[in-house]
Formats: sequence, structure tokens, C-alpha cells
Amino acid sequence: MRILDRYVVREFIAPLVMSIAAFIIIILSGQLFMLVDFIVQKRVPVLAVVRMLVYSLPGIILDAGPIAVLFAAMLGLGRLAKDSELSTMRAAGVSFARLTLPLMVLAAVASGGLFLLGENLAPWANHRSQMILRDIVYGESMPAVEQDVFFRAPGERFFYVGKVNRDAGTVERVMIYETEAAPFPRLLTAARGQIEEGTWVLEDGRIHELDRAGRVTMAIAFDKLSVDMDSTMEGFTSNQKDS
Repeated sequence: MRILDRYVVREFIAPLVMSIAAFIIIILSGQLFMLVDFIVQKRVPVLAVVRMLVYSLPGIILDAGPIAVLFAAMLGLGRLAKDSELSTMRAAGVSFARLTLPLMVLAAVASGGLFLLGENLAPWANHRSQMILRDIVYGESMPAVEQDVFFRAPGERFFYVGKVNRDAGTVERVMIYETEAAPFPRLLTAARGQIEEGTWVLEDGRIHELDRAGRVTMAIAFDKLSVDMDSTMEGFTSNQKDS
């Protein structure tokens, strides 16, 4: 029976490998235009694009794994049935349940492997891939908010946060320095704020604008002000989440 088990497993492994490879190619083909644009238009190093692809592979395998196992079982058993090998095995007294036993064991192993992949490697690899993508899109890494530290954000903005409560999604002693304002940068300060999706809701603050001589031309106090942020600004106050 060991010879029979090895024979059935060999008929399953080859279609499994081909199925996973085919699904990886199909899924990656949808990203080719974006990747080519990165290389040609944005002058992104090829190595950075290759690294992003490599980090995205665990997530792709996790998505393609179940259907690849199904395809491999159908192709393997279909080939045995087409050549009448299943009928010959049945005629020799081997039950169908016994024939499929090695496939069931392999399916259990594949399920356990995909579970571990989804619990451990895939979230970390997806996070690394997204970080590379952010580096490509914005030309700089996305910093994490630290207390009493100035950091630069997309949109020519500089931030200072005196205190961060990551659990509550709140910040205190906020200063936003916008260099795109002409002729001098605009300064926005607030005592506290709430981080929401795509928006910072700041409270008890002031806005200062300066003229060409550097004199304050406008100083406005506000009780509450919503500041639109890029959606990726959530990364400043959130940690990478596990499964």
C-alpha cells in the first residue's frame, strides 16, 4: 500500500505546484501595468519592485492555496480515472476511501500550512509590501508618531505632537506646519485632537498666517476644526494589526 500511496501523492503534487504557479501568474498579471509604470514613469529601482512582489507572494499563496488544492485533486484523480487506473485499483480490492486517504492527509497538511502562513508570515509580508509601496508613491517612508518629535508627512506638512494615546486615538499639543502656503508657511496649533479615518478633528486651537514681511496677517481661534488628511495618515497613529 505504501507504493500505491506514493503513486497517488505523486499524481497530486505535480498539479498542485502547477496550479499555485498558475494562480500566482494570473494574480500578478493584474499588477503588471502598475509595476511597469513605477519603473518607467517614477524611475523606481527594479530591485524595489522585485522586493514588493516577493513580499506579496505569501498573501497570494494564501488566497490561491484552497482552490489550488481543489484543482490538484480534480486533475490528479481525473487523470487516474481517465486511464482506468482507479478501476484497476478498485478491482484489486482497494476501496475508494483507502485510495483517497493520502489525499486527505495532504489536504490536512495543506490546511495547517495555510493557517500558519495566514497567522504569521502573510500579515508581516503584506505590511512590508505596503511600506515599500508607500515609499514608492510618496518618495519617503511613512513615519510613526512619536511624542515630542517633529516628523514630515506627505503634502509638505510637518507635524509635532506632544502626547499620543494610541488606544483612544487622541493627540495633545498638536502643531501643523504647512510649507505650501505662500509666501510664508501657515501654522496651525491645537490643544487636543481626535484621529478619525481621513480626518483629524482638532479642538481649542489657532491658525496663524503671515505676509511677505513675515508679519502675522491673520490669527483665528477655533473651538473645533476638521483637517482633511490623506488616508495613509492613519499609519501614523495605528500599529500593524495581526490576524
